[in-house]
Amino acid sequence: MLTDFQQFKDTIEMRLLFAKVDFELQEFHYQPYAFGNGLLVYKLKGFIYKLEFDGKENLLIISKSNFHEKYNVSNFSPLLKIPSPSEKSISELILLFTNPNH
Repeated sequence: MLTDFQQFKDTIEMRLLFAKVDFELQEFHYQPYAFGNGLLVYKLKGFIYKLEFDGKENLLIISKSNFHEKYNVSNFSPLLKIPSPSEKSISELILLFTNPNH
């Protein structure tokens, strides 16, 4: 279960670095007093991934842009909804980010 969005962000970035994946953090918001809601946006391999965590519903929603879109004009398509994200969810995200056929 995801209990600290800041720790979630740090773990994702550590795993991406370990996997030698180039990434750029585009946006980060964490609201610890609003159910722990959070937003992470990364640019990876020409795509922009948006990870939105709803702390009240305990739901992580992952969306992806079209190839080579700029963040401020991106049209995001829903990719995954992960209820009750956990350590296993982070592993699945890293596989998603490192797989060239996603």
